[in-house]
Amino acid sequence: MLKAFIFDFDGVIIQSERVMFTILQDILKKEGVILPEQMYHLKVGRVMIDFIHSLQLPGINEEIKSKAIAGVYNEFRGNIEKHAKRIDHTINFIKNYKGDAVFAIGSMSVTSFIDKVLNIFEIRDKFKLIVSKDDITYQKPDPEIFNKCVEKLGVDKSECMIFEDSTVGAQSAHAAGIKFSIILNGENNKEDFKDHLQPTKFIEK
Repeated sequence: MLKAFIFDFDGVIIQSERVMFTILQDILKKEGVILPEQMYHLKVGRVMIDFIHSLQLPGINEEIKSKAIAGVYNEFRGNIEKHAKRIDHTINFIKNYKGDAVFAIGSMSVTSFIDKVLNIFEIRDKFKLIVSKDDITYQKPDPEIFNKCVEKLGVDKSECMIFEDSTVGAQSAHAAGIKFSIILNGENNKEDFKDHLQPTKFIEK
């Protein structure tokens, strides 16, 4: 019997990956740097700061990267009500769940941001635990974040289910030895996972 559901955040509860990528494109364009649409898949599942630092584009330099990092976070987090797009089938499941399993979040976002969005969506009280980027040393696809969730919840891995949306997250869940399902959010699809270990199920709208 499942005793815990562990949710990724970006791409599972909130549709932030595409919004933040578009904000970054706009900021870089003003600096004369073009971020190709084809690079979007390289961002999914990664921390925005790390993604920006990894960019090797014509005309980009460290000053522009620093400006872009500040600009993306200031715009997105400063206007959450405008940019926060709910993933309704996840939110509805969380709000309507009547079972005994506890809910946790294992996300590479920071805790303050997660808290703010969960409160906006009116589901903060549904979660017993949040493990975020603030609490770990190694990022996904390392399994540390999910191992820490299980440890803090005091449950066995066989009693958990992880909800993810990215191949990076899927790799992390598999490395932790925990069953996982993939939330299809309109930005990903089943084909993304054809070269990776298959999830327990795909969850669509």
